Amino acid sequence: MDAAPPPPPPPVNRLDLPADMLSAVFTTLEFPDLLRCGAVCTTWLATARALLRDGFYSCPQTPRLLYAAASSSGTDAELCSLADKTTYAVPSFTGPPISDRYIVGCSHGWLVTADARSELHLLNPVTGDQISLPSVTTIEQVTPILDVDDADGSVTAYNLFFYDGNIPRKEYRTPAIYQLDELRNFIYMKAVISSDPASGDDFTVMLIHNPYMQLSFARSSDKQWNWITFHNNIRFSDCIFEDDVFYAITYHGVVHLIDVKGDFYTRRVIVQETLPMMYLIVYLARSPDHGDFMQIFRFTRSSETDPPVTRTTKISVLKLDLEDKERFVDYDLGDNAVFIGRNYTTCLSAKDYPELMPNHIYFTDDDEYSLRAFKDTPRDIGVYNYEDDSVGEVVSPQPWLKWPPPIWITPSFKRLPKHV
Repeated sequence: MDAAPPPPPPPVNRLDLPADMLSAVFTTLEFPDLLRCGAVCTTWLATARALLRDGFYSCPQTPRLLYAAASSSGTDAELCSLADKTTYAVPSFTGPPISDRYIVGCSHGWLVTADARSELHLLNPVTGDQISLPSVTTIEQVTPILDVDDADGSVTAYNLFFYDGNIPRKEYRTPAIYQLDELRNFIYMKAVISSDPASGDDFTVMLIHNPYMQLSFARSSDKQWNWITFHNNIRFSDCIFEDDVFYAITYHGVVHLIDVKGDFYTRRVIVQETLPMMYLIVYLARSPDHGDFMQIFRFTRSSETDPPVTRTTKISVLKLDLEDKERFVDYDLGDNAVFIGRNYTTCLSAKDYPELMPNHIYFTDDDEYSLRAFKDTPRDIGVYNYEDDSVGEVVSPQPWLKWPPPIWITPSFKRLPKHV
């Protein structure tokens, strides 16, 4: 009589994987997929939460649109996915909501924001970490107006002086008085962070500010803003940090290299004036494949309505050769996609980030006049097809509030070291 066959092995529970194996897999997923995995079972959820809590989750992320949204749940901000248009609530944090901040820039997942006293702070909206920057009163052209009846000399307003780096110094108009919450609407144009503040290394913030779109910077150890002086009424439009130095571009297409390492900064022109006129908005970016530097020009048109509504009509790109200064009109983006606005101007390969459309430019509203004068008008946000010059919407209907204007952000889940 034959022996009975052995019983079949117990079914394998593919959800019951070792925690270290789960963690290794989860760290390769962008956060929308990580959230979906966390919804599978309690074990996967605990592993996902541990990665986020302990700071071990550092998967490169596709840029998302960050915006303030009205919600019955009280959500202050949301992130919108470019692939499936799914929105994700940004967790609340201690301090004023994002909708009360003036957003000046975004780099490495950190917003540069101005509070109700026009003071600047770095904010990671995902982790809630914040870093205060040097006071606005240390910017060269700003002085505080003190309360003479207050023994502590509290600041009640600001004086703004209208001069630049020309020598001898010339006041182009009489100083203006701004209330505490008013100065931020005029003085801040754009801010760029050199590196992730959560990395534990020193970082530098480069600020484009009024009057006259000048440059000032503050290292992470600085207590004041350092003014970079230029002559001949130079006005800056954008700035990036590459190869351990800053590259800043003017509205006439002049590119300056600025090195802030050491006790003193140095600067030099690496591309002379390329434009016959001052364009409305000029950006500077670098491609991820060949390292090409690109000038990006954005053309807008305002309606004749009251108030006027600004819309992007065309975007052009030039390639810059920093060796022989040769320039090529209509630089082909190929498989790359570009993000422009008050965010760090970023160029990414759609091969590495499959949510992105190649040869497209994603833009948000950063028109100085529109943002300053018409906060209640629809924002100029969309996707520009560089191949056929068509403009599409990021998502429809638009879920964001008109103020503060949405901004592109590459979410970072890395938390600040405890000593910061």
